[in-house]
Amino acid sequence: MAKLAVITTSGSLETRLCASSSKKRLRTYSDSSDLEHPPLPVTTPRPTRRLPSIVPANAFVRCILLVYASFSLLFATYTFYQGAIAPTSGPATLQLDARKMARVVQTYATPSGFHPYFHHDPHPQLRPTAALWCGDDTSLEDLAAWSRVWAGPLSIVMTTSNSTSTASLRTRLAPLRHVSVHLLSASGMPPNALLNLARIYAQTKEVVIFPLPSSLLDTDIFPISKYLRSPDSSRPALLTNSSRPMLNFDKLPPFVPLVIQRDYSAWCPERFFYKHEPALDWNECVWRIWLETLGRVEQISGIGATLFTRRASHEQDALRSRLISRYRSEACDLAIKRQTVLEPPSTKQGQHGIQWLRHFCKQTTASIYKMN
Repeated sequence: MAKLAVITTSGSLETRLCASSSKKRLRTYSDSSDLEHPPLPVTTPRPTRRLPSIVPANAFVRCILLVYASFSLLFATYTFYQGAIAPTSGPATLQLDARKMARVVQTYATPSGFHPYFHHDPHPQLRPTAALWCGDDTSLEDLAAWSRVWAGPLSIVMTTSNSTSTASLRTRLAPLRHVSVHLLSASGMPPNALLNLARIYAQTKEVVIFPLPSSLLDTDIFPISKYLRSPDSSRPALLTNSSRPMLNFDKLPPFVPLVIQRDYSAWCPERFFYKHEPALDWNECVWRIWLETLGRVEQISGIGATLFTRRASHEQDALRSRLISRYRSEACDLAIKRQTVLEPPSTKQGQHGIQWLRHFCKQTTASIYKMN
């Protein structure tokens, strides 16, 4: 009995020891009941660096900066718009004259022989500018009549000899109003070159080119300025007496005036045609415009005025006919190549343009020899 009691006692003791040791083994640091706050990593805070203030704290300085910024913005806007509406012709643009002449107009005189705006009186209205040419022997009354009756400004290229006194000529031109006279000390220049010069230095966007000198123009032409179209139209137009549209180039009247934009891409040809005849030279100018526009030239008709007192004879010799024929052939070849690039023949519009050019060139080139 005693032995059994000892075994029982030792078993209970062993049981208690195992239970106490198991409780110690199950107790871990992950138990939240034993640890109230888990350990956190300790970081050392870095000192923050403040950015320097850009705008001063002083209210007066802020006000000065705001006024300066506003003034700079207004000044920049005013300068931009002032340059946008500045006139494109006048004494202030004389430094561009050499470039204009070199790019557009051929001249047989030295640069010192051309004096743009030799006499300049600006016109306040925006009516089309009349572009024409004359000699220094032109009567002052003829030019004065133009300045009194024409509703817009005038751009006149005056040819003069080297012996002409510029001081006396300036005195003669002083009474003219709304007229810009460009003096050219040269002789024998083609009339088309003079008309191109007058067109370049026009004061308005739209120009009316009169091919004859001012002394040969009828006074009934002056009311034409009242019937002109709006300057917004960019297509060239011809001034005719007939109320019917002129669809055939060969039937156009001689010396028909041309209404065209000053910066239009086509210009009167200044090629040497032998014996500068104003009627025939101007006929080539109208032909070139007709070619460049594919015949889409407007017509201002039914004005009821006798445009010119002089009629053209259209007589030319064989040499001039050959020169004109060669010029038209070269111009037609270039026009067809350009049309092919701008509007491919695969399109309907491109095919129509090329067909029109070929027909027009063939018809007008063949008609040259019929004038002899």
